[in-house]
Amino acid sequence: MKFKGTKNFKVSELEYSDTARRYNIDNTIPDEFEYNTMRLLTFLQDLRDKWGSGIIITSGYRCQLLNKVVKGSKTSAHTTCNAVDIYPVNGKFEEFKEFILKYLEGKSWDQCIIERSGKSQWIHLGLYNNSEKQRRHIFKIIK
Repeated sequence: MKFKGTKNFKVSELEYSDTARRYNIDNTIPDEFEYNTMRLLTFLQDLRDKWGSGIIITSGYRCQLLNKVVKGSKTSAHTTCNAVDIYPVNGKFEEFKEFILKYLEGKSWDQCIIERSGKSQWIHLGLYNNSEKQRRHIFKIIK
């Protein structure tokens, strides 16, 4: 892959996974998803620029094996580098959530899922689903 990232986000951040390391899974993004990778990181860069503070990618690309291991949806946009889970570096999650909801107004995207599991919270942003559709779905998942 020729594309290495944007000013604040690297392709390696999308590929990194503690689970992949633990199970010795190669989670390198295939060249066929280079355009999706560029599109996703460019979107994140604009989001970060407007937010004005750092954003942590907690889950990016997932190869099919990794997606299976983490029990992701078979149709997960993570498997085509069309989705990312993020969290604000400054820890101001409620403020970040509200910012994102306003940021998405008037933009094209597929899913914004505000998720919580135990004490962990994150936002899943999907730009496209695996059929290249943008449904503009917003919902919450609390486990």
